[in-house]
Amino acid sequence: MDFMDDRLRRKLIKRRGRLHVFDQLIAAKTAVIVIDLTQPIYDAMPSGTALIEPVNRLTEAARPAGVVVAWIAPLPPSHSPSRTQARLLLGDESMQRHEVEAANRAPAHGLTVANSDWHVDKTSYSAFFPGNSALPERLAEAGIDTVILAGVLTDVCVASSARDAFESGHRVLVCSDGVAANEELLHAMTLRTLARGYADVRPSDELAELLARAA
Repeated sequence: MDFMDDRLRRKLIKRRGRLHVFDQLIAAKTAVIVIDLTQPIYDAMPSGTALIEPVNRLTEAARPAGVVVAWIAPLPPSHSPSRTQARLLLGDESMQRHEVEAANRAPAHGLTVANSDWHVDKTSYSAFFPGNSALPERLAEAGIDTVILAGVLTDVCVASSARDAFESGHRVLVCSDGVAANEELLHAMTLRTLARGYADVRPSDELAELLARAA
């Protein structure tokens, strides 16, 4: 399902005067942020989910340009300040499964990881919500104001992070084929919402090209 249909494309161009707005990147001010793409979480995604190649395309274009690559992984739900509410909303079985999944926070097999990459834990959905992770402070210390998001789930942790990054003043880009959800419709509708008001949503090949040209 292509989230960018003709109607949305026309709407965005009418608003902005062009389809994409962040078509120039400054390497020293940019980071590629990969959210929750650990092996247990990736294994639990629907059959056919294919994120390894597009995410590698991003990270392998980022490093030679001097762009930071950061891997974000969830701590077990027992570490979250919202754990009581989450248990009520998600149920005991789901919380127990997440607790086990979060024990392995290494990036999924097949992803290219470099020694220079950042590894940052988070305690709840958004990597940018105050107190959830050290990411905002590390980005600020590095002078980074532009983030390219990939990972899972499109409609939960990616969307939460994109919104909070936008609200905190970052330029936000989302890799449309580098994110995924448990349902195709949720994935597509979330990308539509992000494209309308929070992020420049583009496929990995276009983003890799922007990274390769980063000043």
